[in-house]
Amino acid sequence: MVVFSGRLTLVALLAIPVLTACGSKADPAVSQGDPVDATPRALAAVLIDHVHGSEPRRETGSWSDYDDPLSIGAQVDYGVDPEGSESGPTRTVRIEVGKIASYAKDERAFLTCRDTDERCEQHEVDGVPLVFRWDRGAEEEEPGTYSWTVVREDEVVRVAYEGSGLFSADPRTVDLTIDPDDLRAAALDPAMSLRTTTGAIAAGAVLKDYSGPEHSPAKPVVRASTPAELAEQFEDLAQLKATSVKPSTRTEFGPDAVGAHLSYPGTDAYEPFTVDVLTTVGTVPQLDPPPCAVQSQATARHGCFGLDEHTYVTWTLAEGDRPGVLWIISSQENEDFNRVESSGIRFQSTGLTQNFYTDATWTARFPLQVWSNVLYLTFRPEIRIGQGAG
Repeated sequence: MVVFSGRLTLVALLAIPVLTACGSKADPAVSQGDPVDATPRALAAVLIDHVHGSEPRRETGSWSDYDDPLSIGAQVDYGVDPEGSESGPTRTVRIEVGKIASYAKDERAFLTCRDTDERCEQHEVDGVPLVFRWDRGAEEEEPGTYSWTVVREDEVVRVAYEGSGLFSADPRTVDLTIDPDDLRAAALDPAMSLRTTTGAIAAGAVLKDYSGPEHSPAKPVVRASTPAELAEQFEDLAQLKATSVKPSTRTEFGPDAVGAHLSYPGTDAYEPFTVDVLTTVGTVPQLDPPPCAVQSQATARHGCFGLDEHTYVTWTLAEGDRPGVLWIISSQENEDFNRVESSGIRFQSTGLTQNFYTDATWTARFPLQVWSNVLYLTFRPEIRIGQGAG
């Protein structure tokens, strides 16, 4: 493992400029032009324009999800490709520019230096906070890193360096191929922003080794599931065809829920029963708070069994003319639409006369096999409020 040693005295270190963004040899054309929305290409181009003495090998980029606070990332790789046949040092510079709202509360603690931070300095440049951090790295685990963070009124810019060796001293005192002052100047460049310049856009457009998204993610087109679709999914998994299917009139999941109501006749083995399949956006009140604890053993507790922290089975037994009711309710993250959705299956039957999750032999006149077949249906992506268009 290469270890970078210091080469400047303390006096020289204190002389490092921290109050201005001067000293950059960047092409002013990149930072000039009318303001325009940034792209990963443009941010990479701003960085490349400030780094001297090294040619980039590859650029990549990323965007935040369509409904998250805007954040744009770019990565510029220098040196040897670690996956190639050549040997030598690798150097990576990562850029992240995002709305302050994109930082969680615990992440915002790193936007300033704390008293316990030994490798952190904070200054102001033209009234804007500038934070420098570095980390020595760990032998055989993590290389040394450093970063410049600019905290503007409504956005945060972070330009971070990662090499292939360890730092034994402040990287600004080390003879590095990529000068920390160049990255500092890039971070402070007004074009390194969510609102960049037409010059940066033009420079990014001609990057030959860029791979990654060219446009921000579009909001997906969502159409509501239909009662017929929900009923079909239930019938397929239950392996039992309903005698009638119509929209559900249940209100437990709120006015915006979509639901199907299925009716089944009785047989020699079980009483007639109905099923309502419901789905909606968000976590339904039946799960907040959870109706019972998650159980690891098949032991019924007050008519409730927690399969996991998101899925519960609840029931009330039939008594006299009052039918019994059995619910399977689950909340799951819909990654396609980046939101939580809840799904539920409600059985109603006078044959629900026996508790679930016991060791007793099943004798109730309720189709236990149907319930078992659909127990995990609420996990399936088909049972949800929204479907991708097309």
